[in-house]
Amino acid sequence: MSREDCLLDKKLKRVLKRCSRADRKAQEQLYKDYYSYAMSISLRYSSSYESAQEVVNDSFIKVFKSLVNGNFPDSFKPWLRRIIINASIDSVRKEIKGETLFLSDVVYDDVTDYEADVDAEEIINALKQLTETGRLIFNLYIVEGYSHREIANLLDITESTSRSYLTRSKKKLKDIITKSF
Repeated sequence: MSREDCLLDKKLKRVLKRCSRADRKAQEQLYKDYYSYAMSISLRYSSSYESAQEVVNDSFIKVFKSLVNGNFPDSFKPWLRRIIINASIDSVRKEIKGETLFLSDVVYDDVTDYEADVDAEEIINALKQLTETGRLIFNLYIVEGYSHREIANLLDITESTSRSYLTRSKKKLKDIITKSF
């Protein structure tokens, strides 16, 4: 670990300790320092910038409450990431309440890799065109590395439903990206 990393680590520990005493200035500092990181995660799961901001704000409230209750993470960024992902899942659950998947409507086409020069902004815009559930499952499986069993347990769905959503999401993303070129 470099000297600069050690100084950053010490600074973070001081800020977290102050946050544990509900120090508003420390909470503001932590929020400012990690806002971009939190938004980059939240935007992958949210349908809009506003809902991503709401998830980030909810996540930081959970962080601050947890710190005040004496729960200190071993490693802050992975801990924050987990909180944001869980808050995103909760948000999507609220938005998709009552949504039903009919397996007979699922398309099981093989998805081949599409190679093109696509930048991150185009991918994020394409992801926003997916259904809430499709985007959530795509991110959990492809980006976060969850298994279909884990996704099924998190979202209270079957593994086959998770696989179906992933297949449809991949196909839709392929169609969106193909049409943009």
